[in-house]
Amino acid sequence: MRIHRLRLSAFGPFAGTEDVDVDALSADGLFLLNGETGAGKTSVLDAICFALYAGLPGAREGTTRLRSDHAEPGAVPEVVLEFSSGGRRFEVTRSPAWERPKARGTGTTRQQAQSRLRELVHGAWVEKSTRNDEVASEILAVLGLGKEQFTRVAMLPQGEFAAFLRSKDRDREALLKKLFDTSGYAGVEEALAQRTAALRERAAGAEAQRRAALDQLRADAADAVDGWDPDTDDAGLVEAFEAGLEAARGRVDVRLDAASTAHAAAIADAEELTRAARDHGQLVAWERRHAALEASTSQADAAGRHLAAHAEAAAAQPARRAAERAAAEHRDAVRTAESATRAVDEDGLAPGYHDAAESMEGARSLAAAELAVARAARPQEDELAATLERIAAAGRVVEAAEERRAASEREAAALEDTLPELRSARDAGAEAAGRVEGLRSAERAARSTAEAAEELERQLPVLRAAEEAWIRAEDARLTAQGRAVELGRRRLAQAAASLALGLEDGSPCPVCGAPEHPRPAAAPDGSLVQEADHEAAVAEAERLAVVSSGARDRRDEAARRADRLRGALGERGHDEAVEELAAAQAALAAAEGAVEGHRAAEAAVVAAEASLATARAGASAAAAERAAAVASRDGLAEQRLRLETALEAARGGHPSVAERVRALDAATAVLSRAAEALEGRARAARAHTEAEAEWARALADHGFDTAEDQAGALLPEAEAARQRETVERHRAELHRLEELGASEEVARARRARAAGVQPPDDEALEAAAARSAEARRGLDEALSAQAVLAQQSARFAVARDRLAALEARQGPLLAEYDLVSSLAELARGTGENRLKMTLSTYVLAARLEAVAAAATERLDVMSSGRYRLVHDDGPRGNNKSGLGLQVVDAWTGQQRDTATLSGGESFMASLALALGLADVVQQEAGGIDMETLFVDEGFGSLDEGALELVMNALDGLRQGGRVVGLVSHVPEMKLRIPTQLHVHKGRRGSRLELVQHDVADA
Repeated sequence: MRIHRLRLSAFGPFAGTEDVDVDALSADGLFLLNGETGAGKTSVLDAICFALYAGLPGAREGTTRLRSDHAEPGAVPEVVLEFSSGGRRFEVTRSPAWERPKARGTGTTRQQAQSRLRELVHGAWVEKSTRNDEVASEILAVLGLGKEQFTRVAMLPQGEFAAFLRSKDRDREALLKKLFDTSGYAGVEEALAQRTAALRERAAGAEAQRRAALDQLRADAADAVDGWDPDTDDAGLVEAFEAGLEAARGRVDVRLDAASTAHAAAIADAEELTRAARDHGQLVAWERRHAALEASTSQADAAGRHLAAHAEAAAAQPARRAAERAAAEHRDAVRTAESATRAVDEDGLAPGYHDAAESMEGARSLAAAELAVARAARPQEDELAATLERIAAAGRVVEAAEERRAASEREAAALEDTLPELRSARDAGAEAAGRVEGLRSAERAARSTAEAAEELERQLPVLRAAEEAWIRAEDARLTAQGRAVELGRRRLAQAAASLALGLEDGSPCPVCGAPEHPRPAAAPDGSLVQEADHEAAVAEAERLAVVSSGARDRRDEAARRADRLRGALGERGHDEAVEELAAAQAALAAAEGAVEGHRAAEAAVVAAEASLATARAGASAAAAERAAAVASRDGLAEQRLRLETALEAARGGHPSVAERVRALDAATAVLSRAAEALEGRARAARAHTEAEAEWARALADHGFDTAEDQAGALLPEAEAARQRETVERHRAELHRLEELGASEEVARARRARAAGVQPPDDEALEAAAARSAEARRGLDEALSAQAVLAQQSARFAVARDRLAALEARQGPLLAEYDLVSSLAELARGTGENRLKMTLSTYVLAARLEAVAAAATERLDVMSSGRYRLVHDDGPRGNNKSGLGLQVVDAWTGQQRDTATLSGGESFMASLALALGLADVVQQEAGGIDMETLFVDEGFGSLDEGALELVMNALDGLRQGGRVVGLVSHVPEMKLRIPTQLHVHKGRRGSRLELVQHDVADA
């Protein structure tokens, strides 16, 4: 990816539009981005990142206020970046969300963020998208890097990589996870952990089920097996239970056989006695019922004769009822015909039609024909009524439209008189409204100055206190340092005396070796200075030096803050700044008041103009509506005349067609009823004659001479039913006695009576029943014992099979649990994991090892072969490991912590680490070629020789066409790099300048 052009507008510290030709800047492959502190060097990198990803990098991520505070109120903040990647050239334009001035009135409105992406195709720019999300997706697909990766690959912030160099494994892991996606490996860890937990729960559940099955089996055995040993172990439980059940089955089978034999014998004895008693009872009952039947035979014969005569009379009864019904219907038809004929005579129109026709049906047809003609004219009469209503409605519309037209013209005339005055008031307030934005900017500037004055008033005492504290700390430091120096001087002066105190006669002198010591050195006045005293004084001086340094830093910080505040104030004093703020606020308030009046006048003009347009439109619409209503009314009047002429004949002398239709309808109905009544009378007469003849034939057919004979033979329904029941009951009883007399029971009883055998009495029957019940109880008890034993055997079989199934399932489950739990521990960095690395950390460790190898290639050049970076995966006590970094010093051959490097060495190592990380990330992203690279700050910590080595290493990055931009304000860099992009800052914002120096002249 190579950057070709960058344009900034109202972005960050840049108030105007800055256009940078990056291709010209990159012609030598190496350029310098420099400028004063706070000028906006980093903002240039922010603009590149914002153009690509709509956000800022690193610690500035999430910043939303991107529009320049120095820009004009209506200036649109925008970044345009032209770049190429993979042989394709793109232009991306981004504008952040900002508050723009309203088009009308005062105040601001929220302008949403906007994006646009174009591609250069065959020499012409083709727009690809203007949606924020689509532009982001397109750029991600083209570059193959997310924002976090891009800012680590193309923009190397040295402070962050220096921290990464010295950080702990956990902190390194956080950054590496942002650059290298290990979510899949973390998902494997999580999946293994979840699977282990699930298997652990299943294994525990299986064991609990097996234990419950064993306990239930032991409890069942105690209930089912006589003499059960509660101490039977789990291994022999099933065999012991099964043996006990088998013994119990043998005992129950013997008991059941004996009970079954006794019960069968008792049942046979009782059944024999009961049968004999039942046979004798049947014989006695037959004899008693046979005697009763003989006594009722004569009564049954008489009932049979009465029923036969009743049946003949009932067969003739339908013909009699039909004759009576026909006579009644004939009488009704005669009365109806007489009534209908009278109604015809009484109707107003019907007699005329009756006289004109030969029959009543012909009269009805004449009346119906005239009724159809009258009904056909009814719609014309309805149409006439509707036409009259529409004529009246059109007249009302004409009157209402005329009233509205007159009212609208009066309203328009009044508005035309008012508008000139309202427009004058609006124009008078417009001038005041035009000054508000300028006064508001002046008020903001005055407030900022006044706040700086107030802050300076508060800061000056802080500065004085910091200076006094530093003076006190410095005095204490100098005093302690002087005391340490004095004690050191005295200790050197007292060295001989101190040595003399340890001399003994006969022992050699540690200086000259003589065994005699004729003139040992004498101690000076005062006690000897001990080594501990001198070390304590030195330590106190060092401590006070640290305190003094801290006090000096606080004094310098307070002084810098005061200088910034004085710079913001300029030549103004505190009181002057406060007075300027009050004046600016008063002017702004007055202008805003005028703006409110302007708004009211503008609204009044707009409302009046709208009302005038509405009134004029209303007058025109009312006039058009009146003309249309007049034309409609005239047309309806012609239609009314035509309809009235046509209806005159249809009314036939009646007030209306409807009245004539009602009269004809009534006449037609009267004639129709009369015709139907006459026809009904003729039909009834014929039916009556036929019914009388049929009734006479029925009497003769059923053997009756007169109607009175037939009526006398009929029985009441209740009496006929009673006689019928008597006959049927006698016949049924005769049949039943014949069957009972021929039955086996009665035959056995007759044989027993003939043989002189007496039937059993109640006492003998009760004794047999008691013996049978006792035998039944014995059998039930044996069957119950057998059923209980069967239930216990079934429960034993179920429990045995369940226990076997649980044990069969538990084995593979435990094996799977052991395997998965060991894999989960390995992925989690515990158990047999020697390195104590999680799976995702192991993957990151491989990436870090590649980064260290790539970084060493650069560090070897920068350090003249002295230093190498190596990946360290050694354990750290009980902590997880895998992401350690060590530096190997070729001068000593030792491996040591990166924290032991000096400031310049740390810079070189962190720069090499950043470059190595960039290489690995590009490889991981599919071998993306990042042709434009920025290195941000850190060169000030290098001496001249180290700087030369670093510059050589950076110069090597230009191989293959790569462009390197160095961000620094170090003077030495300005002398070494001829092509520079200089950032100038000022009170009205920063600006960019492309500068080309002659290095030889410099």
